[in-house]
Amino acid sequence: MIDLDTYGGPPQPGPGRRRRSRRPLLLLAGAAVALLSGTGPPAPLDPAVRLPGDGVTDLRVDGGTVYLVSRESLAAYRASDGRRRWTAPVTPGSRLVSVEAGRVVLAHDDPDFLTGFDAATGDERWRANGFVPSVYGTAGASGVVVATTDESATVTDAGIDIRTGAVRWSLGPPGDVTRTLVREGERVAIAELTAGGALRVRRADSAAVVRTAALDHPDPFNWFDISGDRLLAIRTNDRGLTLDGAVYDLTTGRRLWRRDNGPDGEPLWWCAPLVCAGNAGAVTVLDPGTGRERWHLDGLTNIGSPDARFMLATPYPQDAAGPGPGLLVLDPATGRVLRRIPDWYVIGALGGDGILAATTAADGTTLIGRLDAGTGAVRVFARAGHWTSPPCTATPTRLACGLDPVAVWPVPAARS
Repeated sequence: MIDLDTYGGPPQPGPGRRRRSRRPLLLLAGAAVALLSGTGPPAPLDPAVRLPGDGVTDLRVDGGTVYLVSRESLAAYRASDGRRRWTAPVTPGSRLVSVEAGRVVLAHDDPDFLTGFDAATGDERWRANGFVPSVYGTAGASGVVVATTDESATVTDAGIDIRTGAVRWSLGPPGDVTRTLVREGERVAIAELTAGGALRVRRADSAAVVRTAALDHPDPFNWFDISGDRLLAIRTNDRGLTLDGAVYDLTTGRRLWRRDNGPDGEPLWWCAPLVCAGNAGAVTVLDPGTGRERWHLDGLTNIGSPDARFMLATPYPQDAAGPGPGLLVLDPATGRVLRRIPDWYVIGALGGDGILAATTAADGTTLIGRLDAGTGAVRVFARAGHWTSPPCTATPTRLACGLDPVAVWPVPAARS
């Protein structure tokens, strides 16, 4: 399961340690499906199931069950017919972290703690006090919630066993080490980089070191990210603006290039396998090996990479009165516009190779469809009455949104 979120765009690193970040980790994969006016009968647009929800603040779909967090309760419903399986009381403001290994994990604030509920019965099975999840939307590692504690504590990072709530591994305060989460395939890993350039990458399920490297005379930095065998190190000011960045080859440790961003603090980020630089209104794509500009386009924002074949971008400025800002599909190598998809915008990802997009219909309702970036085709399968960016979640087979009432739609399969 992959939560929905807007795609693309640069991270916004700030100085020091980032905490309490609600970061659903999204991989916008390649495309799916047919034409908006394609062959065959259209999918029904009304929800297949409507679920009661009093102020739903979070939800997940896992297999055939929808889990809803409302003001003071967690409830589980059968996705096929909406039958309630169980309900359990929770503290106000609770948020779903993950559904995995027969547990539903919630995070709570003031005080900070995590709880694990039995996914079959709703019984509370464990409680871990003092922990805040580092990642929302997925456990981050098989069987583990990656969590942090107060920075003054003896343990600042830990892996909480999803089934038992026990601390499976723990790491002390990073000290002069910059510690962050990086993407390793479909999961995350814990990366640590010293000021002297020593890199360690740890498995998130065990904290075992699985990769090391030594950077030659690294430039000052306070944030970094890894893509394959290359590391992008960023230095920001106290307002979080990017001052400069450098890319290193992890196999040799040498710096490949450095970019000074000047007073405007233009963000840098991996739009794998390339490096993107830009603010709202312009995007520059850099060669990851040399730092040389491959191409530059004005009038774009929210650039992201569904896969190595395409980049998606939103025209800028946007027409707030229109049905949607529209999308451009770009050739990553040249920046050439391969196709234009008017009126639609990306709202997130499905598991596997699906992209979810939305547009505003003439009657003011919102249409939701499955987008094929390769052809520009959209297969509409859902209509939402009053869309105000509700919490949503999706699997390859179902989409659920926290409307009033909560709506669940079947997701059409990709067509070959």
